[in-house]
Order: sequence, then structure tokens, then C-alpha cells
Amino acid sequence: MEPGSRAVQELRDRVRALTRRTSTWKYKEAVVYEINQVTRGWGNYFAQAHYHRIFRQMNGFTANRLRQWLWRKHGNASGKYRRWPDYKLFQNHGLYELPTRAT
Repeated sequence: MEPGSRAVQELRDRVRALTRRTSTWKYKEAVVYEINQVTRGWGNYFAQAHYHRIFRQMNGFTANRLRQWLWRKHGNASGKYRRWPDYKLFQNHGLYELPTRAT
């Protein structure tokens, strides 16, 4: 079963809800944990077949939302992409990455 546009939009809405401006008081680890629970569950539901394109898009979306949230929480004059590139969000901060290739 391929994730439909409604399922993708629901995941986006849930990640948006977890990374709202009003939640910058939370610890980064707690927000990453909540995002990981949502994306891991969504990915496992659709893991019967590998939907690399959609999973790649969702990885980018979740990374951008977390990056934006971190930037609002901490601020940085040098820019959010320089301080929090994708590989740092996934490797150092522990953001779950949906599988984008067959193993």
C-alpha cells in the first residue's frame, strides 16, 4: 500500500504540531523523541514496500521542521543550514531517518 496524499499530509500536520513556535520551551531531546515516534510508526506502517521518493521527501520535511524549531529556540546569526545541516540532525541529534534505499 503506497502512502496516499492524505497520509502524507497527516504526517506533515503531526510533525508541524510537534514543532510549533509555542513549543520552544521543550527540551530538544523530547521534541526529537516525539518526532521519531511519529515518523517511525508511519514508516513502519508503509514499510511493506519501499517508497524511496516519498520517504526521502518526508526525511527532508522533518529535518527542515526540526531545523526551523531549533533556530527559533536558539537563534544563530550565521544561519540555520550552516549550524544544523541534515547529516547533523540525523546523526548527532538522533532524528530518525526513514529508509530511502533497499538493504
